[in-house]
Amino acid sequence: MKNSSRVFLRCRICQELKEGIKLKSYNLKICHDCFLTFFRRRVQNTVAKFRMFKKDDNILVAVSGGKDSVALAKVLKDLGYRITLFHVNCRITEDNYSEISQKKVEELAEREDLPLKIYSFEKEFPVDIKLAAKISRREICAVCGMIKRYILNRETKDFDVICTGHTLNDEAANLLSSFIFWNDFFVRQYPVLEEKGSLKKRAKPLTFTFEQETKLFCEILALPYNPNPCPLVGGSYLFFKKIVNEIESEMPSAIINFYKGFLKRKKSLGLIKRAEEIKLEPCERCGYLTVAKLCNFCRLHEKIQKYLGTLHQ
Repeated sequence: MKNSSRVFLRCRICQELKEGIKLKSYNLKICHDCFLTFFRRRVQNTVAKFRMFKKDDNILVAVSGGKDSVALAKVLKDLGYRITLFHVNCRITEDNYSEISQKKVEELAEREDLPLKIYSFEKEFPVDIKLAAKISRREICAVCGMIKRYILNRETKDFDVICTGHTLNDEAANLLSSFIFWNDFFVRQYPVLEEKGSLKKRAKPLTFTFEQETKLFCEILALPYNPNPCPLVGGSYLFFKKIVNEIESEMPSAIINFYKGFLKRKKSLGLIKRAEEIKLEPCERCGYLTVAKLCNFCRLHEKIQKYLGTLHQ
């Protein structure tokens, strides 16, 4: 692990004086060796608690090249699960972001001897993600996320479950945003979403894991990942992530209690039943389950074609 300010402490787990870190959210001083065990055990317990998948399942791991998804891929491999990596190249040219991210994923696949599938954004749209967002009049992160979810679901028919690297920070930020704006996202928000029609089962094994922990896991093991955030990230997503991080910094363990409290109360609030009652119908064009006649992906295709048509008039 590359760290100019190395910290040595007496680990509460092994009681030895070794290089380590204090995890304020757990009030825990832990050495790096014990942290790796701590990290793996937490992920395994999360998988078991929510019955996300079994050892003999074919698991597809969405890997962006960032620390969270790289850590997820590595820990699932270490735990003995059968995984395949799937990377969507979104053609973000700023700071060579997409090029660097894909190279990191390829390095990880080669180092860990893992199968890898790569899909390019340009196979779907003749415009880049910034223009696609402008045409759809939505935030870039929202459009990017929607496209990735669609492609993952469509291209992974031979797999039992799709795993994403959403961390506790992501889940808490989305939950806070939902409560602020009272949108319906929190109705379906849960660590695992069962398969429904054309929608593949999805799981978030890092849902109780902080971003600080995924970064430390990657650095201790010297895993290849892109350390730079997406240069296009912004809007409400970034805003609520900052709020969550500030809350946790001032009040350690507040965020994990916030998220666990929501999961505990979700049934009593009737949100599970409401999620089951949401009526989804096949998209008239592609068959993807949606609440409208056309899914967001097909609507985006339609808007882009109209936009390009006006340019040639």
